[in-house]
Amino acid sequence: MTGLLCCPFCRELYTRDDAVEHCPECGVDLVPFHEAAPSPETQLEHEYLLEQTPIEWRRLAFWDFRRGRGLLPVLAILGLLTYALPWFSQTLPETRILTGYQLARHHVGWLWGGAVGWFTLIPLVVTRRSIAAMRGVRMISAVFASLTATEVLVFVNITASRQNQVVVQFAWEWGIWISCFVSALGACIAANLGGSVPDSAKSVPDLPTPAGTAAQPKRLRKRPTLH
Repeated sequence: MTGLLCCPFCRELYTRDDAVEHCPECGVDLVPFHEAAPSPETQLEHEYLLEQTPIEWRRLAFWDFRRGRGLLPVLAILGLLTYALPWFSQTLPETRILTGYQLARHHVGWLWGGAVGWFTLIPLVVTRRSIAAMRGVRMISAVFASLTATEVLVFVNITASRQNQVVVQFAWEWGIWISCFVSALGACIAANLGGSVPDSAKSVPDLPTPAGTAAQPKRLRKRPTLH
């Protein structure tokens, strides 16, 4: 295909061996076939296929971040960053402050589940390019987004109820609550990912009454059948 030249007007094809630079019929410069704009027939066919495709299945632009497709990945990145905030502070038997990353790495390994959920959520949502596709991953997206909040609540309850022989004084830092809030907010956004299906039904106008005939009542007037 790269060796073909095309007239952008009449669509006549030539090879480079023909040594033709201008179309003999139209007099315009030839362009490489793979760089020529689609023909009007192709554009009409594309528009027809687009009209036949339901609105919820039409492919959206990659940079179309409406319906939660942009907000949810931003929350996922923010949720990952909250692991660098202080989550836990201890004064007895030693003084230390631990971030979410340090807790997950050295003490509570299952806290990594929330970080993995945030990381997986980013490509999962960004690759959904239609309303139906976004609505189809609502459940799994909400599960991934809520992992951090669920794990934090379990971790707080287990730690508060644990009884040790050694006296331990600790406190929860502000970072753990911010992480929990971001997770809860992300779960709410994920539960409504894609929004509602747009109503594509259009009202059919009343048919004109032929001249010389009595106008029918509006409730008896027939409407054209839509297929």
